[in-house]
Amino acid sequence: MQLRSIHNPSDHCAMHLFVTVGTTSFDALLEVFDRNDAIEMLNCLQIDQITLQTGHTRCKFSHLRLADSLAVTIFDYADEIGSYISSADIVLSHGGAGTILDVLSRHVRLCVVPNPALHQNHQLELVSALEKEGYLLHSTIDSLWSVLEEVLHHDFHRYESDRGQTFAVAFRGLVSRPVSFFHT
Repeated sequence: MQLRSIHNPSDHCAMHLFVTVGTTSFDALLEVFDRNDAIEMLNCLQIDQITLQTGHTRCKFSHLRLADSLAVTIFDYADEIGSYISSADIVLSHGGAGTILDVLSRHVRLCVVPNPALHQNHQLELVSALEKEGYLLHSTIDSLWSVLEEVLHHDFHRYESDRGQTFAVAFRGLVSRPVSFFHT
């Protein structure tokens, strides 16, 4: 089953993008939205509303705060982000498993940027497995704008709760290998 009928951006012109970095610091992702070209790129994608959940960040978002063409909401943490996810046409997320599952369960288009600064880049492995299944697209910081454009037209598979089987398969490769928490 495809996602087309649920939160399909082509059904209306203006869109809402929700960006979430979870509880970790991911300034590399947030800084994309604190650049001169961010407003122009968001306008090209027909995004007229952006909500950023920033965690702990040094970003000031001075360019976004001055944008006349965008409704901008910025907050650091919330007890629950489900309402933000549900109100979005597209979610741009870090690679946290909990956030990914929440977005997929709500059938919202999802682009994930794994945080390469995290230990052994475990987010990339999970995200790659879920992308291979057709549930999401993933991006790097450098390819973000082109992948976001692709998200608008991509036919995603609709995630149906399978009592964790999809995630179990994705995690299998992560938990079956030894993990070192000490760097030498």
